[in-house]
Amino acid sequence: NAFGGCSSMDFVSVNSSNADVNLRNYLPNNQSMTLYVPEGRSGGYKDVNLENSWKTKFGDRIYEGRMEIKSFEINGLEMKFVCATNKNSSNNKATLYTYDTDISFVEIPSKIYTYTVVGIGRPAFANKGLQRLKIDGELDYIHPNAFSGCRNLVYIGWNESDPNKYSPNIFPKNELMTLFVPTDCKYYYDQSTT
Repeated sequence: NAFGGCSSMDFVSVNSSNADVNLRNYLPNNQSMTLYVPEGRSGGYKDVNLENSWKTKFGDRIYEGRMEIKSFEINGLEMKFVCATNKNSSNNKATLYTYDTDISFVEIPSKIYTYTVVGIGRPAFANKGLQRLKIDGELDYIHPNAFSGCRNLVYIGWNESDPNKYSPNIFPKNELMTLFVPTDCKYYYDQSTT
């Protein structure tokens, strides 16, 4: 098994337009991996009828486009994203991967230029001195360990309507933490395990 010990593999780019390749059987069972496939080819990769489907392994984290790591400066902070870049820029997607310094406040915009921000990856905030976080848009996923070690996180403003699509306990336990959410979604947060 070529990828047997790669349990922390987060991003996979496949250049084949044939979704029925056997590569998926060799990838680790990491419930937070993201798959990047050729532009215009996600249909076969998202087909739940394929035996041992790619969708079973990657869920909704299958994006069309060329996988690239890009740096963007946002509010004076350099952030690195893993991006799916397409000829049709309305399909561009970006996942926050890391940022350049340990600061106390970070705002994650819903869009960066032509990229829609869709996720927060594994090492994004782990063991940083983050105290306040604002997430402007709804995301497809947040890696379960994205905020591990963020013991000082006390303020989260989150424009998410469905917290149940994320792993439980994505944010560290902190009795001083305040979570600000859309008013019409408070019920879902009260019922959530996230």
